[in-house]
Amino acid sequence: MRSDNGVAAAFDTPEYADQIDRSSGQPFWKLGAVVEVDRRGAQLLVGNGDCEPADDEAEQACYGWKAKRADVLLSREMLARAIDPEDRERFRNGEILGYDENGNDIPGPNWIEPDDDDTEEDDE
Repeated sequence: MRSDNGVAAAFDTPEYADQIDRSSGQPFWKLGAVVEVDRRGAQLLVGNGDCEPADDEAEQACYGWKAKRADVLLSREMLARAIDPEDRERFRNGEILGYDENGNDIPGPNWIEPDDDDTEEDDE
């Protein structure tokens, strides 16, 4: 389990107490926590990038998860940074890291300086 995942009330039980971090005041899973879920739960948690399969049964339920993992985690990061769908390719390419408080691009390691002719709005 990822350490930035909050613990759902149904799992905030004595059974999992040693796998929960409460240092922030809110319950979060400790990195590497293992929880028992059904097949659909495993598919959901692994498919969302929240965790990795912990045993053969979960691995079978989530067949092919490793091949998709990098894309899933990148998609999560883009959502967390509120990357506009039109800018996602630029983010993937390292041209931008996100946006500042005014909505302007934060240049990435592969930033391409826009031409003076490049504008987001066409004058018509």
